[in-house]
Amino acid sequence: MAAAERGARHGFAQRRKAMGFTREALAQRLNVERSTVVRWEAGKSEPSPALRADLAAALDVPLDELTVLLTGAPARVQGNDTTAIQSFRSADCRMGGGHLYSRVVRYLHGDIAPRLFGGDFDAESPAVFTAAAGLTEMAG
Repeated sequence: MAAAERGARHGFAQRRKAMGFTREALAQRLNVERSTVVRWEAGKSEPSPALRADLAAALDVPLDELTVLLTGAPARVQGNDTTAIQSFRSADCRMGGGHLYSRVVRYLHGDIAPRLFGGDFDAESPAVFTAAAGLTEMAG
């Protein structure tokens, strides 16, 4: 089944199912209509900021992981560092800004820092510095 056929937020629906919630049960837990959960899963609407903490708790994920589930962004960005910056910025803008901080920090720590400080300075080094500067700026 193609990603488009699975829905805009397949990961969100998978997490709901993994936690043992039907759409109806999750809706009842959050005091919303079942159709609201359906719209979230289809990518047609966003949970209100007031519901996000309760939704994250129901799905047993940190808020930044909920953001990833809602934006459909991959857990690990594929491609070059510039693509990663664009992906983080785009997802963060869709969520109103400031929600992906821990994801950015993990990316800097796990992907960028080893190349900057691990002695792996190849021809890509200028791009690594650019990505580190851009992601650091975004992370605040």
